[in-house]
Amino acid sequence: MLYIYIKVNKSKSLDELISIKSDEFINSMIEDFVDHCQKSTLIISTLVINGISIVINIIAIIIYIKSYDD
Repeated sequence: MLYIYIKVNKSKSLDELISIKSDEFINSMIEDFVDHCQKSTLIISTLVINGISIVINIIAIIIYIKSYDD
């Protein structure tokens, strides 16, 4: 996921996409698409939530194993 975020934000193809000149409707759609691709809050929040869930899962497994041993 982090790789995709870096690849999209460092991509020259987005700059090439912005440089396309067309009618106002198409340019508006392109700008909206590029804005959505460059939003980092969604990707960062997804990474944080996934990280927290992995930690909670590991803790739950440890607690289960300890209670199973007793």
